[in-house]
Amino acid sequence: MNITTALRLFRDYQKSNIKPSTLIGYRYLLDNFEELFGERNLGSISGEKIFQFLDLLTENDCRSTKRHRYSQLKAFFNFIIMNYELDLKNPWIAP
Repeated sequence: MNITTALRLFRDYQKSNIKPSTLIGYRYLLDNFEELFGERNLGSISGEKIFQFLDLLTENDCRSTKRHRYSQLKAFFNFIIMNYELDLKNPWIAP
C-alpha cells in the first residue's frame, strides 16, 4: 500500500471519529508527509527517513510540538497496521 492510499484511509476514518480541531492539527503533518513520501510504499520508509522528515518539519518548534508530531505519525502507522492487517512493523518501534 502506498502512502497516499494509506493517508486517504486514515483521513476518512478521522473525519467520522475525531473532532474537527484535531483534524486541523493533523493536516500540517500529514500534508507534508504525503508531499515527501506520497507514492512510496509504506514498508519502504525507514525509521531513519521518518526521523529526518520530522526533524526538518519541526526544526524550530519546541520539544512538546516535536513529541506531538511524533505521536501523530505513530498513530497513523498504528492505525494502518492494525486495521488493514499489513505485514509491516511500525518504523518507530525497535525490532
